Amino acid sequence: ASSLGQTTVQGAIDVLAASNAADLDTDPNNEIQDAAGVAFDDTASSLGQTTVQGAIDVLAASNAADLDTDPNNEIQDAAGVAFDDTASSLGQTTVQGAIDALAASNAADNDTNSTNEIQNITAGSGITVTPTGQDFEVAVTNPIIATGVIIGGVDNSSGASVTDNGSGSYTVNLSITPSNYVVQLTTIGNAGARTIQVTTKAANQFGVQIYDGAGTISNSDWNYTVISF
Repeated sequence: ASSLGQTTVQGAIDVLAASNAADLDTDPNNEIQDAAGVAFDDTASSLGQTTVQGAIDVLAASNAADLDTDPNNEIQDAAGVAFDDTASSLGQTTVQGAIDALAASNAADNDTNSTNEIQNITAGSGITVTPTGQDFEVAVTNPIIATGVIIGGVDNSSGASVTDNGSGSYTVNLSITPSNYVVQLTTIGNAGARTIQVTTKAANQFGVQIYDGAGTISNSDWNYTVISF
């Protein structure tokens, strides 16, 4: 009935004394043990351990990292976190790389499009470029402010209007008042020699007179160009 494995009273007493000293019973399978010696069923927990001590150690280490037992979601450095670049097209495979690429692109012009970065802009002849932040105003400062052709006394002008005063005399009225200007005049036709000249010059108008080869006032088709400076 006792199953003490003894055949004498002395032996039975000794076994009982030893067993009771361990945990007050005679069952050798439930003695107080170190956790490393207690078996652990890892079926449900998947901690990869076979003893209570091992399981406790794994839980302690995992909880210290991020309060769970999933080894795939530990707190990591951004350089070690994979980044899916499919939608962003940043050319990076880690979170750190993606952040660096965005920071560099935004520093250039506040977007991630590498084809529209701020470029060097140089003003050419007759062109002015005025920067305001990242915006640029480009203005053409063409020195030619007026041109015209007068055929049969009919005015065809741009930037001015022409008044026919008769007898080869004309007044050209400029649409703007330049700081200064020069006038180029040419007669048109093959009816003999002609002379054309500026007779008067004001801030925004000038007079023109045409002469024939003998120096007599005469009419003719003609054209003009006005250049400011």
